[in-house]
Amino acid sequence: AGLESGAAAIVADALVSAQRDGKVAHGLGRLPAILTSIRSGRVSGSARPSLTSVAPGILRSDAQGGLAMSAFAAGLPVLASTAQELGLCMLAVVGCRGIVGSLWAPLEQLAAQNGLIGIACCNSPPFLTTTGGKSRVFGTNPLAFAWPRTDGRPPVVIDMATSRISRGDMELAARLGEALPPGAALDVDGMPTVDAAAGLKGTQLPFGGHKGAALALAVELLGSALLGTDLAIDAESSAAGMNRGVFF
Repeated sequence: AGLESGAAAIVADALVSAQRDGKVAHGLGRLPAILTSIRSGRVSGSARPSLTSVAPGILRSDAQGGLAMSAFAAGLPVLASTAQELGLCMLAVVGCRGIVGSLWAPLEQLAAQNGLIGIACCNSPPFLTTTGGKSRVFGTNPLAFAWPRTDGRPPVVIDMATSRISRGDMELAARLGEALPPGAALDVDGMPTVDAAAGLKGTQLPFGGHKGAALALAVELLGSALLGTDLAIDAESSAAGMNRGVFF
């Protein structure tokens, strides 16, 4: 499909891992969008990430217009070794186009294999309004966390969109003809809807009202303003057309 073999293996592993964990919307359900974005040329299939040390304990992995998963693979092992050496490390993943993939999987590996506490978040295209609003302001801006445990027990992992439901789950509901939970979306006229297709054309709502909107703002600042990637409010409503950032 135009994706170089090394990146293809990384992306395949990420999709299969999400599918294995029961998140179809983040697993094989993402494959059509990934293929379309690469074939259209909006996402580079030949991109090779570049990793640089910006300062002690601060790394930058540039996806070079390709998918984020390859930039994760380039940067996270160095993040782990640096954090073990210094006690703390930040990784800025920039230059990502298209689907980012799950955040729980790389954090789970950091916690389980390296005994590290991990926090990650990323910006996304404008799909989400703020409390009392109707226009798209933020992305669904996921936030994830992992905490290692001893005695061979799996780590505690949290990964959630700041929207009532994730974009992927809304797209899956539309394909399956399933209703949305109340309070998840507005239609194009700004009216509440449980119709997934209408919600996709309209606007998603934050979880927890103003609290979810505040978290979406925090993720926007960490995943965009801090890293120098596109703000949702200035971007088009397409992951392939947006310079996305991921904060670890």
